[in-house]
This record gives sequence, structure tokens and C-alpha cells, in this order.
Amino acid sequence: MVEAEKYKAGFFDEMEINSLRSAKVVLPLVNNLLHPGSVIDVGCGTGVWLDTWQKLFEIENFVGVDGPYLKPEMLKIPFE
Repeated sequence: MVEAEKYKAGFFDEMEINSLRSAKVVLPLVNNLLHPGSVIDVGCGTGVWLDTWQKLFEIENFVGVDGPYLKPEMLKIPFE
């Protein structure tokens, strides 16, 4: 199976709903323990966790890494 075929648009739509819910619960706990100045998310998908982290804690220095099957317009974080 071609990599892009595994990840249809509906996959990411469903993933975002669940990821946002999880991020809002987990990230405050992690942030309170670590107080990071920067964050990297390997396998970030559309960047929901990074976007949530940035909005909740105003972290400016973050990077998301994922595969080429993600189109820039799908991302919740800036594409570079």
C-alpha cells in the first residue's frame, strides 16, 4: 500500500478531534513538570498538540516532524 493511501483526509479529521481533547488534558501536566522552552513533536500529524501547546503556554520555539503525505494546508502549525 502506498503511504499516502493509509492517511485519507477523514483519518486526520478524526485524529484532530481526539488529539485536541487529549492535548488539553496532558500538556498542562507535562508543562508543569518540565517547563520547556522548546518542543519537538516527531510524528506530529497535523500539529494539533504543538498548536495547543503554543496557545496554552505561548511557546514560540517548536518543531513538528511528519511525512510528506501531509499537505501544508492541513497543518495547524506553520509550514517551513
